[in-house]
Amino acid sequence: MQAPGPRGPGNGSRSSQRGVVVLGCTGSIGETTFQVLDNLAKQDQSLHVVALSAGGRIERLIELAELWRPEAVCIAVPEDRQRVQTALPDCEVFCGEDGLTACDGFEPKAESCNGVDDDCDGATDEETGGGVCEVATPDGTCPGTS
Repeated sequence: MQAPGPRGPGNGSRSSQRGVVVLGCTGSIGETTFQVLDNLAKQDQSLHVVALSAGGRIERLIELAELWRPEAVCIAVPEDRQRVQTALPDCEVFCGEDGLTACDGFEPKAESCNGVDDDCDGATDEETGGGVCEVATPDGTCPGTS
């Protein structure tokens, strides 16, 4: 695989690029998808890998994210989040079932106190009442904003 340009193949503006989300990027279908994307990148400089998801093989996910530079990655196991965030500081990391769903198209929805940017505006848990709320995670609860 050849290294693509900034944030994916080509140097065109984001508005002129076609976004691609690769679900299951570390499996055999994902690897085949990257071969196709690599070939397409040689012909069409308007592709941009927006997000990657992986159920496992976190080291391979990190390698692919470093190569294709997506805006977001989604992992299945929340315990891997810190390792992925450390390796990919410029990439938003989603995890668990909700994270994998979020990569399916980034559909905005009403903001709720859950530690997630539900309405996709870059702010987390705003517009939910104006106080502090507790956000439940697999590791316990932590403060969020509401």
